[in-house]
Amino acid sequence: MLYIRERMGRQSKGRAALWVKDTDTIPEVINTLIPIASSLKFRKLILMVDEILYRRYLMRYPHKIISKEVVLAQKLK
Repeated sequence: MLYIRERMGRQSKGRAALWVKDTDTIPEVINTLIPIASSLKFRKLILMVDEILYRRYLMRYPHKIISKEVVLAQKLK
């Protein structure tokens, strides 16, 4: 499942939420997502991603890390 949220505020930013069954498909999905975001006239595409998946699949793309999140709990009951 892929969800792109359009136009946040005055800027043309897109936020992508992505769930994949097989993480090996991430490069293919990103290669598809970038032209879609471009055609929607986004200037930025923000993707929140797990650090392990980032290191494995996404470091090769031009990017800038704008923030890091902290995991507050591994399991919530």
